Amino acid sequence: MSQNHMQVTVEDISSVEKKVVVEIAADAVKRTLVKQYKRISKTARVRGFRPGKVPMGLVKQMYRGEATEGATRELLQEFYPAAIEETGLSPLTMPEIDQSGISEGEPYHFTLRIQIKPEVSLVGLDQVAITREDAEPTDEELNERLEAMRQEHAELEGVDGAADTGHVLTIDYSGTLKDAEEPFEGGTADGQELEIGSGRFIPGFEDQLIGAAAGDSRTIEVTFPEDYGSEDLAGKEAIFSVTVQAVRQRVVPDLDDELAKDLEFDDLSAMRASVYDKIAENKRQEEQARLRESVINQTLSLNPIDTPRAMVDASLERLESQMRTRFQMQGMQDEWFSQIMEMQRPHMEDSAKKLARTDLVLDAIADEQSLEVDQADLDEKLSEMAGMLQMPLPKLRAELTRSGRIESVRQDMLHDAALEWLIEHAIENAANGVEPYEPPAEAGQLDNGETEVQDSGTPSSEEDGESESASSDEPAVETETEE
Repeated sequence: MSQNHMQVTVEDISSVEKKVVVEIAADAVKRTLVKQYKRISKTARVRGFRPGKVPMGLVKQMYRGEATEGATRELLQEFYPAAIEETGLSPLTMPEIDQSGISEGEPYHFTLRIQIKPEVSLVGLDQVAITREDAEPTDEELNERLEAMRQEHAELEGVDGAADTGHVLTIDYSGTLKDAEEPFEGGTADGQELEIGSGRFIPGFEDQLIGAAAGDSRTIEVTFPEDYGSEDLAGKEAIFSVTVQAVRQRVVPDLDDELAKDLEFDDLSAMRASVYDKIAENKRQEEQARLRESVINQTLSLNPIDTPRAMVDASLERLESQMRTRFQMQGMQDEWFSQIMEMQRPHMEDSAKKLARTDLVLDAIADEQSLEVDQADLDEKLSEMAGMLQMPLPKLRAELTRSGRIESVRQDMLHDAALEWLIEHAIENAANGVEPYEPPAEAGQLDNGETEVQDSGTPSSEEDGESESASSDEPAVETETEE
């Protein structure tokens, strides 16, 4: 059916949303309805008539609803893609369709609400400036990390005599609130390790164990802090019966070849070199992250951009997927992840808006600077990904192609190239005397106007790959405060 039977009008809702009004001519509607009635008449079952012999008037009377529904579906299938093509718009998602049905002899109208990327023309890039900082480790940083490695590999040895600050005690204890008869919930533990002076337990508890020896029993009186995490205990006096099972002290190894070999290095020199390289790499990554964050924040502040909801939703999915992957690697349970997501969702909304705006900025830079990702670079990236995933390259390529994600990889590489161009441009601006752009920012807001995502308070990986987190069954006597 010819597109001459269709009239299309585009109305602006915003720079990122359009309303497309489509009118299908009455004769096209009539022909489609006639086609539907003929189809139905071939199989219509009406008492007194053989299939295919039912009068058309009776078919129209009895099957009008089915015919109009089929005609509506057929008209949409035919004219919807033609209408999109005629507008020249590129919908980000499936448009919302609103239509009121069809009537024979009348034109058929339907409307589309289409989300599109805004046209971005960047300004102020000559005001974006930054200076690259030295990322080489200092002697102090190297020595601190080496000392931390010594402390991490300290061994515990028994102590004959009284406990003192720095000693590690193994204790059993039972605590009751003053004037109470039964221990309070969480106030009892056996085999609990405590380092005197660590501040791990509530104030006053550790100090009263100084001088105790293995086998000693002591009565300890303390007052829970006013800001203690449990309202039932905050500010209240408590009495603990404590039995010391063992007193030990940390024996820290010397920083020498023997320690290096224990940590699977050839010697101390090789260990120092490895630690130096690791610190240097971490600092380079941190510096690159700082450069990226700064130039993006400056550019976004200089370029207010309307962001389509579809892009924000897609960014939210990306952020949630990244968080899920990171927490799964740390062994977090799905239940905990769901709780964290509930707390973080309001903050993630702002982060998703920033991520979507960043994508639009980088798209514009790539376009303005004619940046491209050639096939050789893409092949190298895919080979790198295959190695990380321990997957044959042909299999990875086939899976990415089949799922349509290979273009996402190319787009990410293009964005990386655009960001690198922006960083180098900002460094050159700074070298020419340009000061970094600093827009006025309200309290609690990032320079780009988005609210900063709060730390989830979840376990974080340490350099040696271990992670620490508070166990759900930790005793109530340990220090905790209201969040």
